[in-house]
Amino acid sequence: MNTILRNKYLQAAISFFLAGLTLFFLSRTINFSEVINGMARIDLRFSLLAFFCYVAVNILKAYRFQVLTEGKISFIHFLRIIFIQNFFNTILPFKLGDLSYINLVHRQGKINLGRNIASFLGSRILDILSLIIIFI
Repeated sequence: MNTILRNKYLQAAISFFLAGLTLFFLSRTINFSEVINGMARIDLRFSLLAFFCYVAVNILKAYRFQVLTEGKISFIHFLRIIFIQNFFNTILPFKLGDLSYINLVHRQGKINLGRNIASFLGSRILDILSLIIIFI
């Protein structure tokens, strides 16, 4: 068995072990009946409103990144990148999911690394300016 395949099996085994350990600790600390009761009390109207707002914000983000990169990557590709970035920002600490944006844009091969990082930093600067305007 070659080393690459062996490393993949080792990584999979470690991942399953950590997932099992996490589920074990969650099952000991979380009362699942409370979770089910809480989910049953969710107002579907607000959930749908939140979902549509989430999708709208991501569409605007994808458009913003497309403009910042001068349209070198299609809008649909950016939308996919934004959803993946948000997913990783949710599960990884310290906003490490933002690195997925840089990696996925780099994989498209149409934008050099400097321009890629500049578009990401430019978007963060626009976010900060937006917040400043909102608070003023």
